[in-house]
Order: sequence, then structure tokens, then C-alpha cells
Amino acid sequence: MSRSAASLFRGSELPRLMFLLAIVLAGWPMVVLFARPKAEDKPPPPPVAAARLTPVVPDDGVEFQALVDKKAILPRETAAFATLLKRARETPAAELSAKARRDIFWTHLAERPERYRGVPVHFEGTARKILTYEVNPAMVPSGRLYEAWIYSDENTSFPYVLSFEDPPKGLEIGHEMHRRVTVDGYFMKLLGYRAGDTNRFAPMLVGRLGWQQAPAPAAAPMVELRNWTKRDGFVLVFVLLFGYILIRAFFQIRKAIAPGRRTIVARAPDEGLPPEAVADWLQNLPDELPGPEEDVPPLREERHLNDR
Repeated sequence: MSRSAASLFRGSELPRLMFLLAIVLAGWPMVVLFARPKAEDKPPPPPVAAARLTPVVPDDGVEFQALVDKKAILPRETAAFATLLKRARETPAAELSAKARRDIFWTHLAERPERYRGVPVHFEGTARKILTYEVNPAMVPSGRLYEAWIYSDENTSFPYVLSFEDPPKGLEIGHEMHRRVTVDGYFMKLLGYRAGDTNRFAPMLVGRLGWQQAPAPAAAPMVELRNWTKRDGFVLVFVLLFGYILIRAFFQIRKAIAPGRRTIVARAPDEGLPPEAVADWLQNLPDELPGPEEDVPPLREERHLNDR
């Protein structure tokens, strides 16, 4: 340790402060990465009674025989696409939601897509991207089609794709969105797409998109310990540590640069010290000795040298 550092901090005080500072600097990234607040827990969808399940009947129409899974939409698949758009357009939203199945999930569609062609499916999730295209009015009377990429609550790793022509009120177009939605749509195929340098696929549905009602904002509660999260605890600990380091360093620096302080050097008596007291006298010496510019009296008066 250098002399200047030793003059500010005594003993192991500086290493302790440096250790605390290292904890603070290493802790903030951990708080940001691992203790970020998560979305509020949502109640799971109501379970479906096994006794009420009915057999799944896929649509085996001629237009659905031309579908090719894990590929982009091909010209030969236009007839099946138009059929499902018309079916969703002519079915009221309440009726489509009532008959949409709650027992078919991402895994079912990905593993056996041919068994679920044209079957209505319901799920809830988070829309991350919503796009829009201009299409032939012969297929969509409004001339505009919408496409939503949605991560369902039962599978947050891989998305669904929903094509719809009736936008809900307040629909926004964009990327990196986090809108809670409900989906009622007819399954068409596994749509292939490119993600980075990997070919992937997503179950494609044609139907209706709805906003999921957000919970009413609760009144701001008073500060209570039970309302604190782990992130709040981490932040409080690091703020206290960092504040202690700053306050301690401030007072030490202020003490070191305060005017009017002089270093006092202990003098040995003229008569000398007994051998058993020399060790105690050496331990009481200050950490720094004054420079040569200071007028410091000698430790002892050497009269016998002046008499020569």
C-alpha cells in the first residue's frame, strides 16, 4: 500500500472498503439481469373436463389436401386460405369462441398437423408483432389483411401466427409489442419461416383477434415490507453499501487535507531509553516522517560531538 493511501486509511480499512465497492459494482448487473420485476402472475385457464371432450374432426375438403407444412404459403394453398377467411368472416365472434377447442395446444398442431385442419382453436397469449398487408379484394373485401405473431401462455418459446381481417378497436401495428390477446381461429398449416440462420415453423390460424381485458389499476399501497420484492431488497442493500463507502471516503479525505495539521514526531528523552522501553517507543512512531524541508529537532543532543 502506498504512503498516500496509508495516510488516509488505517490498517485494513482500505481493503475492506474496496471489497465492499467490488460487491456493489458486481451486484448491480446481477440485479438488472436476474432480479428484474416479472409480470404479475395470471390465473391459469380453466381446465377442460375430460368427460366433455368430443372427437376432433378435421376438414378433409379438397382444398386442404393441397397444403404443405413447414413451407411458406404456396399458390396452390390459396383456396384453403380463402375458405378459412370466409368461414371466420361469416361466423360471429361469440359463436366462434364458443366452439373453439381449449384442449388443443402447440404440441398437437406441431406433431400431427393433418389431424387438425380447419379445427377451431382458442388460446390466450402475448402478441409480440402485428403486421398488415394489402391483398386482393376478391379474397378479403376490405382489401387489407392483418397478421399477428403470438406467444401463448402454454408455450412461450415458439409462436403462433394468426391471420385476421377484422381488427379489434385500437389495434396497433409494430414490432416488440407486449399486448395481451385472445385468439379464436381455424388451424390451417405449419407455416415455415426464417429466423436468423435457422428454418423454423409456426402453427398458422385464420380467425379473430381480441384484446384481453387488463386488470383495473389498484390504489397505490403504503410502503409495507410484504409488498417488497427481491429486487427491492437487493437495491436497498447496494444503495446502503455504496452510501457507506462514499461517506467513509469523504471524511477520510477531508481529514487528510484539513489545514493546520502537522505531524508530531515523538522524541526520545535526552537521557536515553532503557532497553525494555525501546520497542514501545518504536511502535508509537507515526506512519509518515516529515520531509527534509521541515525543521525537526534532533532525536538526541549529541554534546560530545560538539566538544570535539
